[in-house]
Amino acid sequence: MDYRLIEEYDVFFNSEIQHRFSFDLSWRKKIDRLTIKSRSRFQYGSSLVFRERLSAQYNLPKTPLEPSFLLETFSDFSSFAKLRATLGASYPLAKSTDIDLYYRLQNNFDKASIVYILGVGISHDI
Repeated sequence: MDYRLIEEYDVFFNSEIQHRFSFDLSWRKKIDRLTIKSRSRFQYGSSLVFRERLSAQYNLPKTPLEPSFLLETFSDFSSFAKLRATLGASYPLAKSTDIDLYYRLQNNFDKASIVYILGVGISHDI
């Protein structure tokens, strides 16, 4: 279970406070070098949203590079509101630090728009 306090801004820098509650069910299966994960999330903010995510990550032989693919749907139980597809890769910089590069397409059906995202991240395991 999760609670998130969000302060969201519009293009005119007007802010709005939002509260989001969510409940997750997930599983993971590792088959040799392939890891498959799934997460189902029930999320309540201004409305009830069901999010389903499926991802796969593969450890390439003889290299520390790990390509990944993620697909996530957002539904309000009557129709799909959003679809996300992400293609990325992770590479270790140090023993417990990775750098990630990804490209994401996000189709917002309710707003009839597509968002293209290029992302870079660094993660560190404590």
